[in-house]
Amino acid sequence: IENHAYTEWLDNVDYAGLDRDQFYQNALMKSYLDGVSFVVMDKAEDELEPMVYVQGAETVDKDVLIVDKYGRLQQIGFIVVDGKDSDGKDIYRRTTWTNESVKVETTVDKAGKDRKWKLESEQELQIDYMPVYAVFSQQRTNTRDYLPFPASSYKIASINVALYNATTERVWHIV
Repeated sequence: IENHAYTEWLDNVDYAGLDRDQFYQNALMKSYLDGVSFVVMDKAEDELEPMVYVQGAETVDKDVLIVDKYGRLQQIGFIVVDGKDSDGKDIYRRTTWTNESVKVETTVDKAGKDRKWKLESEQELQIDYMPVYAVFSQQRTNTRDYLPFPASSYKIASINVALYNATTERVWHIV
């Protein structure tokens, strides 16, 4: 059992050295700050095993977010900065997940509805459903809402900042 591929994967779920429990802690901490975080299981082309990572609510592209009438995710996209081009402009990468495929697009356009996305790749999913799981840290009144309401997100964040400040002060006094 010690050499089983699954147990080896549990010791390094993100290819950066985090084990499963540490990864869960990170996902929960991110959801406490934003009200929701998204756990994504993905597979790099050159790797045999999948990896998991956390996407924050701030990276969700609201323009491609689709939820069915029962509150299930049908499509979600995440936008992150993926580097700089030769002119020094930020390159934005949008990864859009559906229940059928995953699509990667890039652009150098700033935020806005007029962005021109260039398709980099699109692949069919090798599993039956989208490998994106929402982790909520607050009760939702609307099951179709996957993004935090700014006021409630601020409320959660302000409590966490206060707790962080109190904890760091206490640690500083102990030291």
